[in-house]
Amino acid sequence: MRISSLINALRLVALCVPMVVACADVDPRDAKSPNIILILTDDQGWGATSLLVDPEVPESRSDYFRTPNIERLAAQGMRFTRAYAPHPN
Repeated sequence: MRISSLINALRLVALCVPMVVACADVDPRDAKSPNIILILTDDQGWGATSLLVDPEVPESRSDYFRTPNIERLAAQGMRFTRAYAPHPN
């Protein structure tokens, strides 16, 4: 593993751990806010799910892969689709 990849992974963990610790003491019966599910993947392109990411780009969905749960989650929640990075650096 390259050192830069390790540093980036440690940064991600450093960002996520405080959120998990802050939410650990919350009683689910007292929660009035919606739940948040963050799906973070590595090396996943637009065509890696059966979800149509951009209606103007037909290649933004896969005809091969079937991901009905991802489609259901996207239909019921919010999608943030403008975080694409063309290069890891």
